[in-house]
Amino acid sequence: MGVPGLPQSATGQTSILAGVNAPAAVGRHINGYCTKSLAALLDGRSLFSRVLAAGGKATFANAYTPRYLEKPPRFLSVSTVATLRAGLRLRTLDDLARGEALFHDYTNRLLPERGYIVPAITPREAGEPLARLAHTHSFTISPVITATSRISLPAGTPGIRCQPFFGGLVPPRRQPELEASPTSLLLSCGI
Repeated sequence: MGVPGLPQSATGQTSILAGVNAPAAVGRHINGYCTKSLAALLDGRSLFSRVLAAGGKATFANAYTPRYLEKPPRFLSVSTVATLRAGLRLRTLDDLARGEALFHDYTNRLLPERGYIVPAITPREAGEPLARLAHTHSFTISPVITATSRISLPAGTPGIRCQPFFGGLVPPRRQPELEASPTSLLLSCGI
């Protein structure tokens, strides 16, 4: 990216979502969370904003907890800021219950630890609602936590196994309404 130092997640994600060299634009690599300078790069330039401006439908598939929505953390992820700056709504646990969102661990195993009663699902089961969601939108972003992700999970919590997850994303032949869908789906660790 032409900027000395180790590339970091926030500037990398901004580069992907805004289509600009974020480290060069802000003069350094930024890890973790979205800063004001990165948020300014997302305004009107994010993939969400561009899809909407072209008349398409865009969504971030991540489900947020009521606690998060009632009192958002001080620092937000780049994907959350991009979603909000494009005027899109954040998906909720109600969306999750209807199969219209995914929690960031894809298996819902972290939710009971946070006080939410939601059935656990397998990675393959997580792929199926994401495929349906991607089918109804021109552009869908969903975060993926894999076994190689740097996001720390509680001991005994497996990262998602990609093969079953992607098996759930590929529509079965018995669901013709999901075949030949003109959609884009972006999956990224840590987005």
